[in-house]
Amino acid sequence: IRYRESDFSGSFIFVNGTTKTEFTIDELIPNTYYTFGVRAYTIAGPGEWTDKAAMTLDIPVVENFQAIHINDTAVRVTWQRIESDAVERYTVYYYGTSRMKRQVNSGSKNFAASVSEGIITNLDPNMDYSFSLTVSFTLGGVEYEGEETNPILPSVIPSTSSIKAMSTSISTARMVITPTSSVETTTQTTIVDFNIGLVIGISLLSCIL
Repeated sequence: IRYRESDFSGSFIFVNGTTKTEFTIDELIPNTYYTFGVRAYTIAGPGEWTDKAAMTLDIPVVENFQAIHINDTAVRVTWQRIESDAVERYTVYYYGTSRMKRQVNSGSKNFAASVSEGIITNLDPNMDYSFSLTVSFTLGGVEYEGEETNPILPSVIPSTSSIKAMSTSISTARMVITPTSSVETTTQTTIVDFNIGLVIGISLLSCIL
């Protein structure tokens, strides 16, 4: 048995022979094309090589990556954790540009394989940032970093006071008409807003012809 990377023109790596019809080769590079060759040995000697190309599996891309604005200098990031003992860590990359496009600020932060969220702090409040995420695996004693997710901008979640203000509405509207003994009629409208607790009374005075 022999193998090498398909785009590599150097020598093959040879594996000791086996009498079985299947064999496992470990410690290959993820997301890489290899050429594998097999030939038989008989009493007459070695046969011709039969080669076949195959590609190793990709390191998975992390899904459901989100960045949420906390304040002018901090962002909370979340993602869907990959259930694998081979996961070494997650890395969040950030890239910032000033609003005048004259300065840049980039960096990264590592997170343990057991978590699915974290906080990025010490960001420059005068810059606009985008964020991406990778996952690193250890395979055969070698660490590999997967593909970055597409860069995203942090989303803004309205504060509690903003949400209340947005949901404020007129809860009760009641009109009471109470005629008086004179020719005047008083119309009173009471509007109650439970969120604000404000009662507005409007008295209209009209003459009855």
